[in-house]
Amino acid sequence: MSSDVQRPTKWSMEDRARVKNILLADPLEQLSETDKKMLWNLRYLCITQPEALPKVLQSVDWTDSASVQE
Repeated sequence: MSSDVQRPTKWSMEDRARVKNILLADPLEQLSETDKKMLWNLRYLCITQPEALPKVLQSVDWTDSASVQE
């Protein structure tokens, strides 16, 4: 998950629904790779949703120093 992904400027309806389902899921539930990638790509839009922080942190590729610095 590279940090040089272009920042999206708005949510699609599909993105909103997927993020809502992820945030409503059990906080101990592991995220799928697809969900991690989606959350990482939408991380700047999640800033307005403080409850998203734990899930966004789960989506960080901790082996990539550029991602960690984000």
